[in-house]
Amino acid sequence: LSLCRGPIAGGSAVTVVGAVVSSGSGPVTCVFGDERGVGTVSADGGVVCTSPRVVGGGSVFVSVSGDSGESELVSGLEFVYYVEPVVARVWPARGPVEGGTFVTVYGSGFSAEGLQCRVGEAVVGFPDARLVTTSAVSCLLPAVSTVGSVSVEVSVNGGADFTDDGEPYVYEVGASVSAVRPSRGLSGRDGQVVTVVGTHFEHTRELSCRFGVDGSVLALYMSSTMVSCSVPVRGSGVVSVSVSNNGVDSSKGSLFVYGGTGSVWEVMPSHGPSRGGTM
Repeated sequence: LSLCRGPIAGGSAVTVVGAVVSSGSGPVTCVFGDERGVGTVSADGGVVCTSPRVVGGGSVFVSVSGDSGESELVSGLEFVYYVEPVVARVWPARGPVEGGTFVTVYGSGFSAEGLQCRVGEAVVGFPDARLVTTSAVSCLLPAVSTVGSVSVEVSVNGGADFTDDGEPYVYEVGASVSAVRPSRGLSGRDGQVVTVVGTHFEHTRELSCRFGVDGSVLALYMSSTMVSCSVPVRGSGVVSVSVSNNGVDSSKGSLFVYGGTGSVWEVMPSHGPSRGGTM
């Protein structure tokens, strides 16, 4: 069989490899376990069976007969029925048109065998589609040329059958940072706030500012060109500040400097004449 797995709902097109029937020899009967399926003969004499609906998952044997079931052409071929996977949620649910975003598809009934993700019209397989658990799949999203919403679906039989749940993913222009105001702050000091200026900021729950590699904080949306963020406490140095609309992806940022606070022990004398000149 060209396809050895299919959903219990049936409808999978299965080519019987090696079975050749004359196009004028009459109808072909395909039997999956105890259920009869529809068989057709292609122009070159190949047999294609459509799997019938069954009650539960499991392995069955497939046989093909000609002459309305009178003459058996092939038998003993194994086909595995599985309960259809379900896509319940995609996270993150948005990302840049450049692609490269790893999304987690949550649902049920996932397996590693024949695993593929379909994002709009694009299909990705291993290693860009990987099984995390039977209820979660990781997919690396491809780049697209236009912004907009697409559905994310999953197949566990090599792309022959995909889910049809319509969970959306939005491709958008990624956030871009042009300035951080102020661009300097104090090291080791809590309670500092900056305004980040740029373009394509979105009012999402995941909207965040990233200070360096590991300093991510939630952002306060002000407009599509301005957000406000608390400055994480850290030591002296320079970091890049970027903005993420989905909590995962972030574009090239603008620099922010953590400066030293310095220290003053004592000033003597503590006063002097207004004309100056005191040492």
